[in-house]
Amino acid sequence: MPFSSLEGKKEAVAMVQTHCHGIKKVLDVGAGCGTWHQYLAPELPGSVWDAIEVWEPYVEQFSLRDKYHRVLVADASTQEWRLGHYDLAIFGDVLEHMEI
Repeated sequence: MPFSSLEGKKEAVAMVQTHCHGIKKVLDVGAGCGTWHQYLAPELPGSVWDAIEVWEPYVEQFSLRDKYHRVLVADASTQEWRLGHYDLAIFGDVLEHMEI
């Protein structure tokens, strides 16, 4: 499912505005249609965004390569996480899909 509820989005934006100064590199895990990029990138000018998305058709369908610097098509639950350092990692709308 590429879209999510709007619940909590305004609070997340407010938290970034208040507490997240100096963020230069962001990882969006389970990017879907790029919702978190849409909401938070304007609050983090000059930041570089990377994404992990498990469903390859979303990359083209939602033009993820236009929104993100790097898009990795992979299952985040099995990813070896050798992507480098990030100032902020977003696991919005993805944790509920992972098995423990």
